[in-house]
Amino acid sequence: MSQDLTLYDPPALPALEGEGFDLAPLSSDSLEEMEALVRRLDDGTEFLALVLGIAVVRIEREALWMQAGFPNLQTYRVAQNERLGIPRQTLSRRRKCAEAFIDNRRLFARMDLSGHLSKLQYVPVALKAYDRREVLAHFKADSFREFRAWVLPALPAPALRDVEFAVRDGRMELDGVDLLSFEDELPEEERDFIARTLKAAYRARRGDCLAHVVPVYDQGEARAVDSFLKRYRASR
Repeated sequence: MSQDLTLYDPPALPALEGEGFDLAPLSSDSLEEMEALVRRLDDGTEFLALVLGIAVVRIEREALWMQAGFPNLQTYRVAQNERLGIPRQTLSRRRKCAEAFIDNRRLFARMDLSGHLSKLQYVPVALKAYDRREVLAHFKADSFREFRAWVLPALPAPALRDVEFAVRDGRMELDGVDLLSFEDELPEEERDFIARTLKAAYRARRGDCLAHVVPVYDQGEARAVDSFLKRYRASR
């Protein structure tokens, strides 16, 4: 049991000692005192989130879910967010941070983790790509955004060169080479649609990208998809 307590024991955070959660500064008119309170409470919130994650990991790794009659971990996880009243994404994030802390106790043994706990979720990915000393140095020095950007550098937008499409006498040409022909009965609107779609597909292919068609209702949704991809690549 002592080994379990050592394994799952959360870190000591000096920022929470002494004044800790003293809320007296909340009535202060001092900016310095109020900001200090906010920082302490933020450290406390991160700490409690890690403790939550450690509890979740212990439930899963020690198969405590069997006590409720679940046949396997996958089945338990399906019901977990409703049983705990916590959104699935939040549980996943807390789990990742706790697993990174538990599995790398020696790496953080001599470090004050105050202000760094949210970065734990990216540590396993960092350790697969970089040396442990380099990971620790960045973990200590970087802000959350800087550490995430270092571990998951943003993907640039694909460089897609243009292709020459032309429709002449019922034939479609790609860079001057016959690609396909249309029946005379095919409406002009359909020919334009096929030409636009194939042009976009070939641009993606020649840029070493996947041509993926996403059904949308209008141009607004099309722009929303483009915006999502920009944000997604920036967070990679």
